[in-house]
Amino acid sequence: MDLEILNIASDTDNYKNIKDHTHISKLKNSICGDEMQIKLIIKNDKIIDFGYSGHYCIYCQASVSILSRISINNKKEKINKLCIDAKSYFDGNLEALNS
Repeated sequence: MDLEILNIASDTDNYKNIKDHTHISKLKNSICGDEMQIKLIIKNDKIIDFGYSGHYCIYCQASVSILSRISINNKKEKINKLCIDAKSYFDGNLEALNS
């Protein structure tokens, strides 16, 4: 396992419960069983705070740690676009691998 992944995953500053959240999402990966809950505080279309929790592998933990850090103090449209672009990129590359 790459040491950088462990370093990223160990940054758990945003691993927290936000009680006064304005938005919440909870997802479960049907393939591996990883579960994640994200709570946000959004004001004036800007992500003010980001908290996450769940039961997941080290790769998901590193991913949500990065997402939380880049989301705070950014417009929600910018983060939505980033997620959509990333999904498109990975979907396209997975299709190429399966060809």
